[in-house]
Amino acid sequence: VAFGHRTSTAVESLREEYTATRVEGFGEEVKRRLLMGSFVLSADAYDDYYVRATAIRQRLVEEFAAAFCSADVLLTPVSSTAAPTLAQVRELHPVSAYVTDLMTVPASLAGVPAIVLPAQGRLSTPMQLIAAHGREDALFSAATQLEQLALS
Repeated sequence: VAFGHRTSTAVESLREEYTATRVEGFGEEVKRRLLMGSFVLSADAYDDYYVRATAIRQRLVEEFAAAFCSADVLLTPVSSTAAPTLAQVRELHPVSAYVTDLMTVPASLAGVPAIVLPAQGRLSTPMQLIAAHGREDALFSAATQLEQLALS
């Protein structure tokens, strides 16, 4: 383990080191998502989930491309609810935890750049700017302008 947390527990093999490091270093949500990803890619679930997900991802790519024919950037909310406190996050049901970042997922799936502007000044809720593939310049320019407006 070159970066991040490494177990301090005495181990006898590389496998034990990886296992102990992951048990100590990964939170419950990370473990849940890793297991879900492994399941979706398993032979039994491949056709049911992976093939359908790939088709949905392609549709997202096409829909973003169409949207960027008439816009340089898109402005979207980060979440459908107010940001929870750290204490509330610790108490969230797993399904609720997935929902909190649901609105940031499409840009990631489509492979387009996005940036989140935190709630500050006149910007009362966090907002996400999304740009076309390869248009980080437009994204950073719009983010800078929006941030300046929020703080003025």
